[in-house]
Amino acid sequence: MAINRTNQELVERLVDGFLQYDYTETWQVDASGPAAALATAGLPTIGTEYLITGVAQPVYCYQRQPRRRNDTQAKAVFDVVCNFTNAVTRYERTVDGLPANEPEQIVPRVDIAFEEYSEQSPTAQFIGIFEASTDHTLISPATSRVIPDYLPTPQFGAEVAIVNSANDNVQNVNKRSHTKRITYWTWHRDWDAAWDNFLDAVNSAEVTITQSDKDGQRLRYTFPAYELLINDIVKEDHWRDGKLYFRRGVVFAHNPKSWFLQIPDQGFNEMIFAFQPNVDGSLVTPTDMTEWFGDNRSDYEFSPITVWRPDPNGNNTDLLPVAVADPQALNGYGRLLKCPTPDGPGYVQKKLVYMPYNVKDFSTLGIT
Repeated sequence: MAINRTNQELVERLVDGFLQYDYTETWQVDASGPAAALATAGLPTIGTEYLITGVAQPVYCYQRQPRRRNDTQAKAVFDVVCNFTNAVTRYERTVDGLPANEPEQIVPRVDIAFEEYSEQSPTAQFIGIFEASTDHTLISPATSRVIPDYLPTPQFGAEVAIVNSANDNVQNVNKRSHTKRITYWTWHRDWDAAWDNFLDAVNSAEVTITQSDKDGQRLRYTFPAYELLINDIVKEDHWRDGKLYFRRGVVFAHNPKSWFLQIPDQGFNEMIFAFQPNVDGSLVTPTDMTEWFGDNRSDYEFSPITVWRPDPNGNNTDLLPVAVADPQALNGYGRLLKCPTPDGPGYVQKKLVYMPYNVKDFSTLGIT
């Protein structure tokens, strides 16, 4: 005996107005191993169309499973079970909507989630000033205290810094925010170790993520450069017809403000060098540098930022320089913000921009 069919079963059921067929064939096969048993049985590969006598619709093979039997003659005997169905939940689809014969034909899947986090809220739309007992659900501009236009307190509807009624900044005000998390799933016959190098990488160019069927794109996201960070790469092992396939999930974190690190230019020291503008517009001269820092000075020196305060010991009435307690805004050239710069006047807040992640071309990942 090389092969013998031992079971046939056809089940029909009505599911949401759709006639669903589930068909099972079981074969007993003499073979040297599972792969040989499948070949000997000659059953369809997964996703292959199969016609059953008396059934109007084609069904598709979604599972083939060879299982070794206990045999008193020590033969290699296998039961090969093949399940067929026209239920769409039993098998993956190609872009044309047909069952996939091979995992690599399966249309990519995109999962989207939104993760909540807390961030500081330096500005907000001003609504008004109310009695503390007022129910927030009843708040309206009409019940707010009227603020004269000449006062610096913000007016209704303005997007302003969050302050109290004396116009002092309110510290540590947080708001709830969300970031988009996208997982792009694809199937691969081989795992490419080079993919691992994309972990913690940011996209160097625009990336478009889509999901499609035979009628075209059904989902489309386009992200500018530097807005996507790969913070995980998932590997899943799947066996199909005796072959190993990998399901790869690339997990993106989206930051609409980009993944650049932006830091206010501020500190406790100034960097002084020759021909640099002072507050009054005059330039620091080499003679000034020698006078301030001595003959052994370098081309640039660091000087603590100070404010003038009375002598705390009361020894004299003169004011003494005291190091500042809080970082002071700088002008992008190492001096206080109020100092002019070679490219314009002072008083324009500066920031330092860094890219703390690797920047890579995501097109090599096959993201489409």
